[in-house]
Amino acid sequence: MNITVKKPVYTKQQTPTGTTESLHTFELESDWILLGAAQSPAEALSSALAKETEALQLFLTEFLRLTAQYFAKPYSVLSITKTLKHVTDPSTATGSMIFHPKEVQISPRGFLVRWTCKQDEESVLISLPDMEDEEAIGDIDAIPSAATNEVIQLQSPNIRHIYDRQRVKEANLRAKLAQYKANRTHLEYLEKYGENPSDSSDSEPDDSDESE
Repeated sequence: MNITVKKPVYTKQQTPTGTTESLHTFELESDWILLGAAQSPAEALSSALAKETEALQLFLTEFLRLTAQYFAKPYSVLSITKTLKHVTDPSTATGSMIFHPKEVQISPRGFLVRWTCKQDEESVLISLPDMEDEEAIGDIDAIPSAATNEVIQLQSPNIRHIYDRQRVKEANLRAKLAQYKANRTHLEYLEKYGENPSDSSDSEPDDSDESE
């Protein structure tokens, strides 16, 4: 986990009760992301953080190490988690979301981590109508309705047809194999003797004209 913390920015903010308090904001740059899914970003972030407790501990430890020079006394992860809160920037994301730590704000009321929330675009799946075997479906109007007296018969595949088709495929494969062997034998003969085999050598001698 890589974290870069910029110098804190000091501002004043008004509390819900109407008082003013100091606020120190540390802007962050980090490669740590959280993945969550829920109806709202707040719910998704809370669920994701509950599953990433070890990563959160590591994040806070590294943050305190990098910002130790700005605190009057050292703080521990245990001490700051007692008042630690998490919020997300306004977002219209739904379903699967990606969260990224944006900044850490420190006020007299405690620590607050602000997160950015974006839609997880990779989780958006394209859904198309069922276009499988459209030709086999045909015209839906041609199917008899329940109001007619026609009976729809479901026929099992023609087993004999499938068997014969398989036999033809096997015969074609045997023919191709035989042709391959014949071509190889022919080439071996040419390499050995340097000439094509003569058909005349296979002819039998004609002794019909032998005289007694």
